[in-house]
Amino acid sequence: MSATTILSEFASKTRFSDLTAEAVAATKRHILDCAGVGLAATAEPAGRIILDITREQGGAPLARVLGSNQRTSAVSAAWANGALSHLLDYDDTGFSHPTACILPAALAFAEQYHATGADLVNAVCVGLEVFERMSRSGRQHEHVLRARGFHPTSLYGCSAAAAAAGSIVKLNPSQMAVAIGLAAANAGGLTQHFGTWGKGIHAGNAARAGVSSTLLAQKDYFADPDGLDGDYGFFSAFHDKGNYDLSRVNEKLGTHWSIVDPGLTVKAYPCCGGNLRALDAAQGLLRENNLKFDDVVKLEVDVHPDLLNTVRFH
Repeated sequence: MSATTILSEFASKTRFSDLTAEAVAATKRHILDCAGVGLAATAEPAGRIILDITREQGGAPLARVLGSNQRTSAVSAAWANGALSHLLDYDDTGFSHPTACILPAALAFAEQYHATGADLVNAVCVGLEVFERMSRSGRQHEHVLRARGFHPTSLYGCSAAAAAAGSIVKLNPSQMAVAIGLAAANAGGLTQHFGTWGKGIHAGNAARAGVSSTLLAQKDYFADPDGLDGDYGFFSAFHDKGNYDLSRVNEKLGTHWSIVDPGLTVKAYPCCGGNLRALDAAQGLLRENNLKFDDVVKLEVDVHPDLLNTVRFH
């Protein structure tokens, strides 16, 4: 069975009752965190531009945009809420930044389909699982992707967003395979945009890809059912043959929840996750030694060389 099929079956058939209490609690925590940082972004200049563009583009009033009185199409709402959620670089981190791609895609359909809270938690948890399973399959090669300029958030986030959105609208396994595969065809995101407002758009684009692909699949749009693992599919295109292990997709799938282990980090600082350890260490030094800013002459931080492809600003 292909990896696309395995993930599609999982995403379409998993229900809230299948989740463990730990997975539910962790997913709720990250839904709250993501919504909060998205709301905070609406007060920023870049956030206001996103809201302006969304309003100017119009659309059927089916889904709400965070921090505003706007209701627009599911596609536009997913893009806006995804961009807002990633804009401040304050959203969760771990296996990249999944929730900012996944929650906005699920929310885009939740109101229209009268989803319950349990439906939403399940959809987000499913999306997180798909994201991490894709990420772990290519993790040995991820440092090469980053060195070339690809942002994993917006690579894996497209299919993960489709899994979450498809869960809300109850796609069957065949439709889900189409949605996940079509979403993967939108994968992108360049780390050249790090340090600018451009990074936030990566999550917005992934959420939009997930929703638009779900809408197509829902109407039985035809697409290749092996969009992830075909010879010319996602993994071959981005990682190249020999640089991924799709057997990892199915390891304890449905019984081991990635939101619990390895889990995600809720950030204490609005910046790239690659900075968090150094910032914690610096804060500890300040507290333990009662240091003031003017006392500091020089600060040295040792990092793995690969990190300099992500946090490249001195």
